Amino acid sequence: MQTALEQFDSDSLRADKFLELAKRYKNFDELTAPMLHEFVDKIIVHEADRSSGKREQQVEIHLNYIGQFLLPCEAEAESDAKRAMWREYKRNQRAKEKPSPKKRGAIKKQLSAKAI
Repeated sequence: MQTALEQFDSDSLRADKFLELAKRYKNFDELTAPMLHEFVDKIIVHEADRSSGKREQQVEIHLNYIGQFLLPCEAEAESDAKRAMWREYKRNQRAKEKPSPKKRGAIKKQLSAKAI
């Protein structure tokens, strides 16, 4: 519990520092090298992949104070993939819980007998 609280405090402090930095540069006309140095911790460029017939290359941008930055479309795609996996999991669970046709027939007979 104590470590979770310490982690939360640390994360809050880092987020506050990043927001302070973002507020300082909210109105600018030109992106300068000093601004980039304040915001960007590191950029990782992965090896190009041509297996699909197109050249694709992953680039990770890690910002100071908050870590890896995902573009909104990447974050949405990741979120959509998780939702699709969850739906598939729930569908499989329902299929496992669904009674067999023989059992459904017995249930229908019981229900019709109670109705009479």
